[in-house]
Amino acid sequence: MPTILLIILGVLLIYVHQFNLNLEIQPLINSDSFVHYKQLLVMFEGFKHVDPVAFFSFNFNYGFPYFLSNFIVSLPALFSGSHPHVVYSVRLFASAMALLTLVFLYKTLRFRLQKLPALLLTAVIPCTPFFWIASGWFRADWMMSALFMISVFYCFKSLEQKPRLASRYFWVSSFFYYIAFSVKTQAVILLPFYLFWMLVRNLEKPLRLCREIPRWIAFMGLTYIVTNPHILHPAGFYGITRRFGLEFTFFTQDHHHGLAMLSFWDKLHYWDIYFFPAILMIAILLVSWTLLTREWLKSGISHPLKMLASNQALFSDYILSKTTAVNLIYLYGISVVFPWKFLIPLTPLVLLQTTPILTRCSQKIQITLTAMLLGITILTHLQDYPRIFCPENIQKRPQVLAQEAFVSAAIKPYLYLNSVILTDPYIIIDYRHLGIPHTHIELFWENPIPQIDETQFNQKWAKVSPYHVKTFREKSVILLKKPVLTDILNKIPSHYMVVAQNKDLLILANIAHFSR
Repeated sequence: MPTILLIILGVLLIYVHQFNLNLEIQPLINSDSFVHYKQLLVMFEGFKHVDPVAFFSFNFNYGFPYFLSNFIVSLPALFSGSHPHVVYSVRLFASAMALLTLVFLYKTLRFRLQKLPALLLTAVIPCTPFFWIASGWFRADWMMSALFMISVFYCFKSLEQKPRLASRYFWVSSFFYYIAFSVKTQAVILLPFYLFWMLVRNLEKPLRLCREIPRWIAFMGLTYIVTNPHILHPAGFYGITRRFGLEFTFFTQDHHHGLAMLSFWDKLHYWDIYFFPAILMIAILLVSWTLLTREWLKSGISHPLKMLASNQALFSDYILSKTTAVNLIYLYGISVVFPWKFLIPLTPLVLLQTTPILTRCSQKIQITLTAMLLGITILTHLQDYPRIFCPENIQKRPQVLAQEAFVSAAIKPYLYLNSVILTDPYIIIDYRHLGIPHTHIELFWENPIPQIDETQFNQKWAKVSPYHVKTFREKSVILLKKPVLTDILNKIPSHYMVVAQNKDLLILANIAHFSR
């Protein structure tokens, strides 16, 4: 990809992400990011006090390599105590991963296309809102996407090599996928790419296939252990496997954090909002898959896999099409909720699906088609660019300020030395004004809430007893968002009493502490 374009994009990202750096307003931008910023601050406390439990107290859905990378990048800001600079450092790291994704998407397209069509296709991504929005979040999507695109690049590169060298490139590709999985377990949805790859490449060597797949999975597990060493501790193993299970149920159950269930057409609309028109995405996939099927039928070979084993171009196209299809069927057909962020690593795959179409056209038609896709994307999002490149300074809206004031007034009489607050992650607390360190604010994500009662808490961590890496801390105040589920209220110990409430919040305080 031309260096000058990367520099221009880099400068724009540096400019765009310098706004709204105040840590307290991050929940208004992205609530998940705010939680991860707090976890990064806890990691820093663990680093300073040589506390391995605190250092590994992060969201286990994101792997240690991701948090360690952000920790290293933001270390100067953490030592300076400047939270806005911590936010900025994390944003710049996410932006670097977004640019790296573009670089390797372009390099991969160049295996099949000339420079200009490849460049025009790659340019589609920075012309979409999601490129700029998601690169300002404390989320692992861009890092996972970058590592996956590097992996795809080396897979394509292996097709141009002699068998021995091709095998080496495939293992290099696999290594980058292993790291992507270690960064974010969501990368498991891209696993079909490698399984299809090994299947087709070893179609006529079943014994070799039987050896290669277990070996590939074993190396994947070994890489995960090396990059996430806390899994070797019983508490770490329990936390990671439990978190993976919770993430799986997030997509297969119809109740989680009150997310609205979306219809197929509502889900499809996200392409229009954040990417490029959904009708173009559907057209690209249908035409691409039709051409691949037509090629197989013309070959006269009884099974498509046999044809693919002898045709490298079709081989790579087929693998990409199957991987894209499996993921889209899962997200649009099986999943009952739809976090559109999961489409970030799939967007480059959809653009790669254009190669079976474009390689059958002349150079002039390739340029015309890719320019049309880029032009339509730009026209679709013209109204979004002023909001992206001239962002307003986000101010806490009057209702947010009113909620902060209500919470502060309600809980202040019930705070004491070393008070601990348990709160829904989406309630904004002015903890600095209250004089509460961020390490004394605990968040809950599940029902029942294990941090409320010591017995429930110990039951949750019973599987890793007697290691006691998690210590129960009695809560001074509990903040809940309405409507509150009845089974949550029933499990709250009797020494907690409702001290304030409004139409949005329910606040309970530990009265027992003041009656001692």
